[in-house]
Amino acid sequence: MQIPEYFEFFNKTKLCSGKMALENISFDLKSMDSVKPLVVTDNRSVKSGYVKILKKSFYDSGMVIGAIYDRVNDYPSTATVREIAELYRIRGCDSIISLGGNSPAAVAKGLNILVSNRSDNLMDFTDMSRSASLRPFLSVLTSAAAGTETSSEAVIDARSYRSFDLMPDIVEQANKNAYENNCKITFTESMDEAFEGAHIVFPKNWGGFFISQDPVAIRKEQEKYKNWICTQDKMELMDRSGVYMHALPADRGNEVTDSVIDGPRSIVYDEAENRLHTAKAVMTLLMGGRY
Repeated sequence: MQIPEYFEFFNKTKLCSGKMALENISFDLKSMDSVKPLVVTDNRSVKSGYVKILKKSFYDSGMVIGAIYDRVNDYPSTATVREIAELYRIRGCDSIISLGGNSPAAVAKGLNILVSNRSDNLMDFTDMSRSASLRPFLSVLTSAAAGTETSSEAVIDARSYRSFDLMPDIVEQANKNAYENNCKITFTESMDEAFEGAHIVFPKNWGGFFISQDPVAIRKEQEKYKNWICTQDKMELMDRSGVYMHALPADRGNEVTDSVIDGPRSIVYDEAENRLHTAKAVMTLLMGGRY
C-alpha cells in the first residue's frame, strides 16, 4: 500500500499497570535482556511523581536509565520523534519505556521504528517488509489512556498509523529456533511461492479482528483477499509427499476448499486427536499438583 500520509509498523508492547508496576519495571526489562532504556513521558507524569518513582526503582535495581524525554505534548509530531531518536542513539540506549497515556505511547512506537532501522524518516516505512527487529518496548499507563497504547495504531502529526506486520518478537524467536536447528525461515507475501516444494503447509487465516471490532470494516478488508485460499491447484505445487495441516476449525470455502481438507493429503483429524492427548497431559500435570 502506497499512501503518502501512511506507514506500517508493529510494536508489540508489554502493558504494565496497577500496584507496584513502576517499581517492578526494571525487572521486566531484565527479562528482555535490556539494561539501558530511554523513557518517553510528559509533564503530567513528572508533576504526578511517576517519573521520580521510576528513577528510584532503577536506582534500587542497579540498572541505569539512559535518558528521559519528558516534553511530549498532546499532539506529538514527527519532529519530536526524530529528536528523541537522536537522544536514544547518543546515550546508547537499548530499549524504550513509555510512561503516561496515549501521546507518549504513540511517540514511543514511532521512535522504535527509527532507532531499530537507523533512520530519521518515518515515511520511509510504507513497506515494513524492510524493517529490522524492533527494540524491547514497555508501556506504563498513568494518564489519558485511550486504549490504543498497546495496539498496532499510533497518531503522530494528526495522522493515524496502523500496522499489519508480523509480531517482531515471535519472528525473532522463530529465527533463533531455526538457527539452533540448522535450518532457516523465509518470509514471503506470495502464497504460491510458499507452497512451492513444501512438505507441510499450514495456511491459517488470521481473520480481520486486528483491523477493527466493526464487522462491516472487517468484511470490507477481507473482500480484498478472496484469492487467499488453499486449493487443489496450490497443493499441486507442493512436494509429492506434502500434506495439509490446520488447527481447526477451518473456514471452509474461504480458507480452504472441501477437496483439500477432506482429501487424502489432509492430516487435520490426526492433528486434532494429538491436541486432545496434549490437553490431557496438561490436565494431568495440573491435577497432580506439579507446575
